[in-house]
Amino acid sequence: RTMFRDPVFVLESGHAYDRSAILSHFRRNGAKDPLTRRALSSTKVYTIWVVRQFVQAWLDKHPNVTPDGWDSRELPEPAKDDGTQTFDDEGDDARVLRAWRAMCPELQERWPEAARPKDWKGVTMENGRVVKLELETSEASEESEEYEGFGLSGAVPAEIGQLTSLE
Repeated sequence: RTMFRDPVFVLESGHAYDRSAILSHFRRNGAKDPLTRRALSSTKVYTIWVVRQFVQAWLDKHPNVTPDGWDSRELPEPAKDDGTQTFDDEGDDARVLRAWRAMCPELQERWPEAARPKDWKGVTMENGRVVKLELETSEASEESEEYEGFGLSGAVPAEIGQLTSLE
């Protein structure tokens, strides 16, 4: 059995993880909950203070034991800047695009998580609303017009229907 070393919870899902494990998951997979695989609008995590207190009490009670998988008996200082991002200031259309990005590896390659959806390739937004999605780009030349698609696969999420300002 493994003991939490730096217990945190993901605000949006309420699930508990070790901080290093969940932040590593977010770096690899984007804003997606590892248990439910649902897209998250925020990767913000919060320290679970009561669990930290239980862990410290256990360490105090067992002074000669280092928990499995730990390199020392010390609890790390809780991070003030945990490297996560929130997207709370974005509108509903941006959240729909972020959710689609989280479900689609091809979009994860093209749309950087740290960038705003209005800056993503193929997305045109006006007043916080998506008005155009171009999922292929053309490279015009004198000989021919070449198209480079996003290579999307799978179903289009139903939430796309919430983008009511699309032309």
